[in-house]
Amino acid sequence: MVEALVDTHIAHPEFFRGSAWAKASASWSRMFNPDDRTKRRISRVELLPKQLEWKWRWLKKKVRNAYTETEISRPDFWKSYKATITQGQKSNDNALGSESTQSDIMEVQNFDDDEDHQHQPETATAALSPQQPSRVLDDSSAHVDYAAEILELTRNLRNSHEENASLLSDIACTNEQNTHFKTQIDALKAEIDAQKKDMDVQRAQINYQRKSVEDMDRQYKTLQAEVTRILTAMQAPAKDLIKNMDAGELTYDEGSTVSADGTRQDLKRASMQR
Repeated sequence: MVEALVDTHIAHPEFFRGSAWAKASASWSRMFNPDDRTKRRISRVELLPKQLEWKWRWLKKKVRNAYTETEISRPDFWKSYKATITQGQKSNDNALGSESTQSDIMEVQNFDDDEDHQHQPETATAALSPQQPSRVLDDSSAHVDYAAEILELTRNLRNSHEENASLLSDIACTNEQNTHFKTQIDALKAEIDAQKKDMDVQRAQINYQRKSVEDMDRQYKTLQAEVTRILTAMQAPAKDLIKNMDAGELTYDEGSTVSADGTRQDLKRASMQR
């Protein structure tokens, strides 16, 4: 637990500034009483914030008894202290302090933060090497139930498999829906293309019919002009013929004239020549 506290202090020093326990209780609860998603990312679960508070107060007292305020205020102090803890655990010596007993807990319950700031260390050292504490820190009293942790991890693993199965099912359903939608879209596209082709054919037919009508109109106008020209050309001779008939004379091609009461043969010939 001490290593966990030191790691947390390195990552989130704002949790440990002054009397910040009340303000940081929500953060502690999320970190040490996490939801299922957070539990998958941490190795230790269900640590009580109150136990952490007692442990932190005890650790601060031990550290301030072993180091000067100048040393503690250094930015890399806690990283160096963690290295010291790790080295001490490997050497299995008594240079690291111990987990707090019930008497330690009772002691730190009356250990105020303001008094902490006024506390002067018993000795000052230039290096970050702690004095010999009275007890050794180990994981045996770290307040972590490893059986519960394994059970929790097993439960999380099972839940993860269930979530993965559900996710795969959702993905398969989504893929099936996407395939169905794609089929419908392709069918609609084909139908639209067919309608477009039909419209192109109809447009071509309409253009052909319009051209035919225009050709017929042009031919009609040409024929009408020709008829008008012919009628105009025939109008003058017809007027002359009517005039001669009214005068009782007929004109032969030779230019001779006969009276209206001439012989029948002459009238016939004149009529034929006319």
